[in-house]
Amino acid sequence: MAENPQDAWSGVYCTRDYNPYKFQGSKNPNFGSLDGRLLDFKEGKSPAVRAEIQEFLAALKDLKLPKGTLIAIVPGHAAAASNAGKPLARVAKVIAAMDSRFVAEFDALIRKKTIPKLSKGGGRSVETHIASMGVQKPANLKGKTVVVLDDTVTSEGSLTAARKLLEEAGAKVAAIGLGRTVKYL
Repeated sequence: MAENPQDAWSGVYCTRDYNPYKFQGSKNPNFGSLDGRLLDFKEGKSPAVRAEIQEFLAALKDLKLPKGTLIAIVPGHAAAASNAGKPLARVAKVIAAMDSRFVAEFDALIRKKTIPKLSKGGGRSVETHIASMGVQKPANLKGKTVVVLDDTVTSEGSLTAARKLLEEAGAKVAAIGLGRTVKYL
């Protein structure tokens, strides 16, 4: 995968490809250890979270972000008042603690309405995500640089919605995903 880090400002910068576990109903022969680590990350397994923190740090380094950059996350599919404790929130918190340029704002976006899991056939449209997400404390985002993190990028719907909502609040937004889902013909 040869993505340009500057893609984060207009689209999504992904650190690597992601080969889904299943392909056409069977185990995908292209599914490898990094793909498995991404699934472990989604489940919040600590070794995977620690490893993916390093992936996100490398991607952030490529963007040369200013001091005071906020780290937001795409919220999970379930409605919740906070994203605290979720794997992406843990990443944001650790990165902010490790590097004083960053401020963890993992509750900048929350899921205000539960949607079906995307991996189980849930809607991937930008409109679905916009209707189910909300910005917390938009005044805190105005004029700020925000990096929004996601784990798996398939259609870019959730990240596009997150970008739109954050930009409407007045933020300059970059988007980083760990794995871009490989699409097979």
